[in-house]
Amino acid sequence: MRRTANSDLDLLQGAWSIASLEMDGQSMPPDMVANGRIEVKGDRFRSLNMGAVYEGAITVDGSTDPKIFDLKFTAGPEKGNSNLGIFAVAGDEWKLCLATRGDARPKKFATLPGTGHALQVLRRGAPKPPTIPKIGISKSPTELEGEWRLVSGFLNGKPMDAETVRWGVRTFAGNRTVLKFG
Repeated sequence: MRRTANSDLDLLQGAWSIASLEMDGQSMPPDMVANGRIEVKGDRFRSLNMGAVYEGAITVDGSTDPKIFDLKFTAGPEKGNSNLGIFAVAGDEWKLCLATRGDARPKKFATLPGTGHALQVLRRGAPKPPTIPKIGISKSPTELEGEWRLVSGFLNGKPMDAETVRWGVRTFAGNRTVLKFG
């Protein structure tokens, strides 16, 4: 990939919080990504998503339309893997779409079921604390009331990796439930 003076890689430097995430055509709940962030320093990235830490090298090529990037993971659950993607930066917003499996780079900023594509919108700066509704204990508690740690889970019909599951907590109170990661 080419790197030009004052490149697009320079625009990505710093901390970014995840504003939204869509995978395989399905939007992830805001609570699930509320604490997610990506940090870029030089040609290295660090991503903290749903309790897991991913690290590696990032290369960009801003001479294409759309602009492209490659992630090569050196640590975390994806160690040894690579993701190919496209991106756009406008002010303090970074939009990216990447292939989470395979070597077919996305051609547009969209996801469809079964593609393995993820679409993220990031905002410059640290994530804001999530707004989680306060829930009270019901007048007639059930045996499910309280906080429960995940021991397994599925996302888009596939088992979640153990590192992600480790951070999951579900709280039941009356007719309300809250699921948190991280």
